[in-house]
Amino acid sequence: MLDPSRLLDEAAAATHLSDFGDPTFREGLDRFVDSLNGEAALSPLGAAMAENLIRGALANRLRIEAWYAAHPELASERIVSPLVIAGMSRSGTTALSHLLGRDPNLRSLLAWESTESIPPPEAASYASDPRFLAAKERDALAEAAMPGFRALHYDPPDAPMECVMLFNHMFNSSALWTTFFVPTYMAWTLEADPAPAYAWHERQLKLLQSRHPGRWSLKAPQHSVTLEALRARYPDMKLIVTHRDPAVCAASTMSLTAFLHGNPSARRRPRESARFVADFIERCCTGLREYADRHGDDAMIHVPYPELVADPMGVVQRIAAAADHALSPAALRAIGQQIAERGQHRYGVHRYAPEDYGFRREELDERFAGYRERFGVALERK
Repeated sequence: MLDPSRLLDEAAAATHLSDFGDPTFREGLDRFVDSLNGEAALSPLGAAMAENLIRGALANRLRIEAWYAAHPELASERIVSPLVIAGMSRSGTTALSHLLGRDPNLRSLLAWESTESIPPPEAASYASDPRFLAAKERDALAEAAMPGFRALHYDPPDAPMECVMLFNHMFNSSALWTTFFVPTYMAWTLEADPAPAYAWHERQLKLLQSRHPGRWSLKAPQHSVTLEALRARYPDMKLIVTHRDPAVCAASTMSLTAFLHGNPSARRRPRESARFVADFIERCCTGLREYADRHGDDAMIHVPYPELVADPMGVVQRIAAAADHALSPAALRAIGQQIAERGQHRYGVHRYAPEDYGFRREELDERFAGYRERFGVALERK
């Protein structure tokens, strides 16, 4: 059984530090561990994965707090007009973030710096940072560990990662319930006050940009559920929203989640996990509709999925114009190379159907009709 107190003590002992900062993370930690112990049916591999993830997040918290204590100048850092991509999972958020991530004049979040943040990366040595090189080595081994996963989803080590990875430090993150079968914890994340998680999000971004500055380009489907908290933290953000048929997004996310849950669990429950995936997609749809109704369609830069597939460069140029961002010749070349080299289905075709998870397509079409009508999203048949 996982024990939060033991994991806290082990992180403190490993780092020789004791200040975890804002204690509000403890509720999420306790709820996550309770759900892991009671629901996840962890295999020995899964238990080791969970322990390493939790200890790593706690150790990174400790190091970040120590760095802040030693560098009071961080208080003057500001996150200015970030680009933030939201939308349902599997609606094109990853593909779009990877395109924007090739722009050298934008600052993306890579996976390694979200988990190993101290010392903050330096702009001059970013590509040769030992932590980045280690991430590339781990990536080379990942396909052998999870064959076929890249056809479902792939974030190369030099491509942007969902910024909810920062939420892992507050244990209020969709990345955690996507990795482990923890439905009670997942339900809590959808109801918990998101403000502390966004406060930490900003705190870590300030630290990461302190020696590698730039205008942030961020993305996470989880933002769709908490857009008001996102806006409160970053009132000058440029919100970019990808739109796709929610029934397709739901079925694709069900497939991805079932695959991921099968790795750390001793018992596969794809139909059970699919039910809370459908609930999450519905919460995303509701959040996006309510935000648009409250603030107007002009509060979002809308990106229909078919347009992103058919004309990715045109989409990037339209976003840049709407976000007051100049695309340099170098950015256009790098984005064009990304389009040419990393097209759809490069790693294989991801096949899925809602019927595989106990849902009828007609049922999902009816469930998400309000979202399609609000944003003019067409039905998509796979």
